[in-house]
Amino acid sequence: MEAPTRPIRRSYRPTLTGALYVLTSLLLAIGAINGQNNLLFWAFGLAVSGLLVSGVLSGASLMGVRATRRATSRAVVGGDVELHYEVFNHNRLLPCVGVNLTEHPAAGGSPGAGEVARARDFFATVVSIGARRSAVVRARVPALARGRLELDAFEAWSLFPFGVMRKSVRFSTAARVLVRPRPLVIPGDAFDAVLREGLGMVSARHAVAGVRGGEEYFSLREYSQGDASRDIAWKRSAVGESPLVKVYMPRRTSRVWVSVVLPAATPEESERVVSAAAGLVELAAERRIEVGLWAPGCRGDGRDVMLRPAGGPAAYALLLDTLAELVIPASATRHAPPAAPGDRVVEVHAGGQGASGLDARSFRFAGGGA
Repeated sequence: MEAPTRPIRRSYRPTLTGALYVLTSLLLAIGAINGQNNLLFWAFGLAVSGLLVSGVLSGASLMGVRATRRATSRAVVGGDVELHYEVFNHNRLLPCVGVNLTEHPAAGGSPGAGEVARARDFFATVVSIGARRSAVVRARVPALARGRLELDAFEAWSLFPFGVMRKSVRFSTAARVLVRPRPLVIPGDAFDAVLREGLGMVSARHAVAGVRGGEEYFSLREYSQGDASRDIAWKRSAVGESPLVKVYMPRRTSRVWVSVVLPAATPEESERVVSAAAGLVELAAERRIEVGLWAPGCRGDGRDVMLRPAGGPAAYALLLDTLAELVIPASATRHAPPAAPGDRVVEVHAGGQGASGLDARSFRFAGGGA
């Protein structure tokens, strides 16, 4: 944990109970003055003492609090955002009792990410901290939607001992939590079937240009200057009037482009498309396939999102992080990714874009979620 920070703001605010308490104290004072009753004077003095204890003594103990917060850098929709607080009581004599911790998310976050988490759900309580001692407390908050959650200030407050005054101190410790989409479970056979359809295979234009990337025969073409003699089809050339050259299909590689087709008919279906793309990335990670991302118009400024196919834990993590901050465009933009010869392209959609590719509505979340 980092060194505990000093508060940047402190405040005293009366509660509804405190307002009623003050009103009752005033009525006791009026009754004691009018009736000259010693018992009422004692009661009024006791009420004032309680007000001083609640507002002054316990407030002084809270002013000596130092705190810091650490958040997990990654979370998944449907999981939890974990926050760890370390609270240090800097007072020499006074303990801190009943300290509550709440968050104040900073304005901003990734555009269109939706409500990542509700601020009121960030809540933790420390029962007691002795003088010159510290305590560590953890809070778990459900991650509601994908996106970037920016945390800036958090508040330590207490109503101890009578709930008359709400004493609070605010600390500023920046933190960022990136909530990734909840992946759909993509069966391996469905993925293989899409690849067998030939989506994204090299076009005839590349093949006729004479790209020799493998040993799979494609067609014949006329000889042109610079062609290798080993590619000449001698038997067919002897029959014809001019030399003919064999054309080969480029070697099939394990490079796959995941192309997301957004927006879908509804925001929920658009999120399912993103979740299906995350499921494909996890499947590619299991099979150690080089995978890239193509999302036309899905940046905050309206530009295309492109990550070229790559392998390894860092590349897969970058893909999931990019999907977490993907912006759903207002209108559909369809153009092909810059795939190299031999790359495969898997389109992910939510219906209405044809029969090719993967329909995100056909798959379920892990654990049977719809």
